[in-house]
Amino acid sequence: MGCEITMMIDPLIGARIRYIRELNHFTREELAEYAEISTKFLYEIENGQKGLSATNLLKICQALE
Repeated sequence: MGCEITMMIDPLIGARIRYIRELNHFTREELAEYAEISTKFLYEIENGQKGLSATNLLKICQALE
């Protein structure tokens, strides 16, 4: 059984994800779909309300190229 550790992130990371998402002209819904996470979770990350796992951070980075 796998165990995923969620890390608390600096709110600037969420802001940076949002900035790059907007530069790439992705809606929040599109990026969430590409990264295989929920739109609500992406919203919470971008607004510094939630931390995320390294796996989810990698998925977001890959979706943003």
